[in-house]
Amino acid sequence: MANLNDAILATTGGSTVNGGLRSFYLSNGATSGTIGDLERQFLLARGVSGGTNQDLWLKFLTGLGAPYNDGSLTDRLTLWWAAGAPLT
Repeated sequence: MANLNDAILATTGGSTVNGGLRSFYLSNGATSGTIGDLERQFLLARGVSGGTNQDLWLKFLTGLGAPYNDGSLTDRLTLWWAAGAPLT
């Protein structure tokens, strides 16, 4: 399995993980703030709500179905980013 940071960089094309995440979130519904704020705005724009950002990620990824609905959050995120961060 790919490393999470490597998968983020490959998908976002960012020169840094945070830079890539910032660009990705802003391109997909987030508007401003810290990386954590942008992440939350991105997830809320996907229709998930309630809880921490980690809770929102679990809800979002579970909603996408296999293979994103099993394993640790890190495993799920790594698969999702490695697949090009599909939104549906």
